[in-house]
Amino acid sequence: MGFEIIDIRRFEAKEFSDLLDAESRAWNTILRWDFAASVRIINSCLRDRRLSGYALVGEGKIRGYCFFFYDGEKGIVGDLYVDPELAGLGQERELLEHALKPFLPPPVCSVLKPSFRTMSAGTWSPASHPAAFRAFCAAS
Repeated sequence: MGFEIIDIRRFEAKEFSDLLDAESRAWNTILRWDFAASVRIINSCLRDRRLSGYALVGEGKIRGYCFFFYDGEKGIVGDLYVDPELAGLGQERELLEHALKPFLPPPVCSVLKPSFRTMSAGTWSPASHPAAFRAFCAAS
């Protein structure tokens, strides 16, 4: 399987529909959380091209995405979601590492706050991706 990581702003919001539906189901199943309001906000931001981030594209469709915000010395990863069919293939890590590049050397921010509530236990942790956070910790 060949995947590309492409700037999220190059896509139309409707191209994320299936993935956002799957993420919404995951939030409901894993956390018993209604993700519908978040989907509306994300869709609005995608339509207006207000999100910085990347899409994971494979087999002709968007299979994952990550978006983030940064302001001066502070960075926030807003969301990272990859199609569960790709679990264990390293796509989450590749997408996250690509998304973290704007934050890493030269140091752009001193605070990075991940927000990965829908990741299943053991799927992602700073300890499992030391390269992504080593540079961050060294710059702190």
